[in-house]
This record gives sequence, structure tokens and C-alpha cells, in this order.
Amino acid sequence: MLKSGYKSTQKPREGEICIDASQLRPGVHVRLPLSWMEHEFVFNSFIIADEEQAKRIAAMNLPQIFCDVKRSKVPPLPKQEATADNQPTEDEKLRFSELKAQLMAEKAETRKSHDDNTQAFRQRAKPLYWRCKNGCRRL
Repeated sequence: MLKSGYKSTQKPREGEICIDASQLRPGVHVRLPLSWMEHEFVFNSFIIADEEQAKRIAAMNLPQIFCDVKRSKVPPLPKQEATADNQPTEDEKLRFSELKAQLMAEKAETRKSHDDNTQAFRQRAKPLYWRCKNGCRRL
């Protein structure tokens, strides 16, 4: 499934190659061609930690994924033709979509909590500072 912010014009950066989901495995460094808000991972660029992460990336059905071979612990797998054997089952797709919804909700909650804490800090800190005539801040 393509995300709304997916830009088909994205190209690999220096040192990166384009791979597809069949080449993913733990230890491969990937960069997802999406905004970080459009997927459940914390970062767009990371080393795949386990087979579960590789399956979750594959379930996103991205036409291309970028791999930085120098930053990878292992090289990507050789390119395979898509077969029914390496496609996620309907149960896996359902489980991944539920997991994605849960992780996205947690991410949004964390973001809101961070924003609330930042706003509360600024409100509490505001009276502690005043500006002198030169624009410097003092306690």
C-alpha cells in the first residue's frame, strides 16, 4: 500500500542501492522512502533487527526500499521473483495492520505527551526570565 506522502521520484543517496522486500533480512540497513509519520518505525533509516521487522516492512508493499550496504551488518539477499511462498498470508497482513495501528497510536500518544510537557515547561519557565535592555536573559 502506497502512503500519501510517497514520492516516486526519490532516488538512492550516495552509497545506497534500491532493493525490494524479498531482499530484506536482519542486519540490512534500510531507508524507507516515506515521511517518518507515515510508518510505525521510529526512524526512516535503520538496521533491521529481526525477521518480524523485515516482514512488517514487506507488508508495507513499497515499490522500492533503499539499502546502504556499507552501514549494513550483512548484505541484502539476492533478488527473488515474487512467489506465493514469500508473500505474507492474510492472517499475517491482519496481524501486521493491527500491530501497525497499535504502534501508530502509541507514537501519537508519545508525541502528544511530549508536546504537552514542552508547553507546560515553557509556561512554568516564562516568569523566571526577564529581558534586560540589551536583550540578555537573567534569572
